[in-house]
Amino acid sequence: MNIGSYITSLRPRKVEHSILISIFLYSLGDFLGYNVHEKVGALFSLLGFCLFLKILLFKKKYFPLQGWSLFFYLLLIIDIIIITIYTFLFSKSELFFSESIKEKLYTLSGSSFVLPSIMPLMLLLFRKDHQMDIGYFVRFMTGLAVLYLCLYPFAFFHMLFFQYSTRGYFGQEGSYGDFVTNSSLHISAFMTPFIMYYFRRYITDRQWLYSMLVSIGALLIAIYTARRGRTVTYLMYYGFFYLLYFIKNHSTSKMLLIFRGILVLLLIALVVIYNWDGFFSLIVERGTEDTRSGVELSFFMDMDEQSWIWGRGWFGQYFDLGTGEYRAGLETGYLTLILRGGMIYLSCYMLILLFSAIRGLFCSKNIFVKSFAVMILMSLFELYPFGWPAFDFKFFVIWMGVLICNSKYYLKMDESRVKSIFIKGRSIL
Repeated sequence: MNIGSYITSLRPRKVEHSILISIFLYSLGDFLGYNVHEKVGALFSLLGFCLFLKILLFKKKYFPLQGWSLFFYLLLIIDIIIITIYTFLFSKSELFFSESIKEKLYTLSGSSFVLPSIMPLMLLLFRKDHQMDIGYFVRFMTGLAVLYLCLYPFAFFHMLFFQYSTRGYFGQEGSYGDFVTNSSLHISAFMTPFIMYYFRRYITDRQWLYSMLVSIGALLIAIYTARRGRTVTYLMYYGFFYLLYFIKNHSTSKMLLIFRGILVLLLIALVVIYNWDGFFSLIVERGTEDTRSGVELSFFMDMDEQSWIWGRGWFGQYFDLGTGEYRAGLETGYLTLILRGGMIYLSCYMLILLFSAIRGLFCSKNIFVKSFAVMILMSLFELYPFGWPAFDFKFFVIWMGVLICNSKYYLKMDESRVKSIFIKGRSIL
């Protein structure tokens, strides 16, 4: 398939197609905002924002879940509506309301608070028996992986020679925070979710190779920038992948699989030891550094009883004693969700994901559904090291995973039937 045919094949015909395109436009805005011009990036983020809202507001609505998942999802919908009304009518956050109307619009569309928080509402656009266009998803993700890999050498080179200091305020130019956020040129906006790596038996060898290279590249960036939590979660993704295929693999000796796993771990250990004072030096230096206690203490001291229950809105803030400024989020994702929506929002959010993941893991007959279940469980784990909800491809996978893990259509599929739904996505690039 040539480039023209590939682009033509991405013409949106179903709801999930349009959502993917809205996320791409939004992510492109993040990339262009840093590498081209802030206003150019803001324009693309605004386009993605408006397209998603258009889909959400004007498409027909359904209730696609069942059982306890549906119960907690309904509670989550009600809570999102309440928090949204509070945020725009009663909240006094200077982060949003001290700006002009034009700036408010750009802040709203480009913020990391609003769209991620209402993203769960996208499930209302699908029927219970909705059959996701997996072929389109695979085509889209393959193209995204190629784009990421094309940009990666430039981002990696820029990261290696980025000048920064570990001293100073986290958000200052030239600080460690600036290094973490900007050194890799924001190519993480185009990172394909790990779910593609898990589709090993359903996609072509070339597509899986692209996905593997993207995941390894992202892991190297996480290690070099000393993102401890992100490094651990990426390694856990690899571990769960091996575990899934270890359990399901009946054609290869279990002893051989175990031997391969041990060999890989030994090779990783040798590489780390050899580069202990080089590539891995920063993450080794920060390995036991406590960067959270002071921030979390400030959060606990600033929150009152009402804030713990209901939160402070999508633009809610707390006073950080360490910096003497108000902050709109914490390194700990669970506490950030409490800041925005309180314990009610956090409980509903966690329970719907937890029930869906359990159903997907234990009630399905195929690796396809189990892979989505793993993605959902990992998103809950990631809420501790960071893992804020984001309007990106990973969280598209997570919420589509909720739909798939609650669908009898997918739960009852055997492996041969699953392979057939991937056919349309295989013969590309």
